[in-house]
Amino acid sequence: MSRTDDKYLKQLQIRYRKASKKERTAILDEFVKTTGYHRKHATAVLNGRRERVQGPIRRPRGKVYGADRNVSSIVRQLWTEFREHILAPWAVDSVGSRKARLPTLPTAPTTVTAR
Repeated sequence: MSRTDDKYLKQLQIRYRKASKKERTAILDEFVKTTGYHRKHATAVLNGRRERVQGPIRRPRGKVYGADRNVSSIVRQLWTEFREHILAPWAVDSVGSRKARLPTLPTAPTTVTAR
């Protein structure tokens, strides 16, 4: 924020505090249009209860834990095994009833090893 903006804001705050209800509404409307602030935040800034926002809000990144990094590779591995062992025989043998296909399905792998 530049110095001229600070000076203008200080003058606007003084005018806002001394103004009548109608004049405060007009000043607030002007301030909201020029800054893009929400009305509640603009009134707080003009009353001096809050500082004017100088830049974008930067929040810290979320924590990444060690186990979460391998989850996508494990899920990918499980999905490929599921497609190969469960879905593929059903897609090839689409003719016939479900009861006839059940005995032909191979068993799913019982253990998954992480890389």
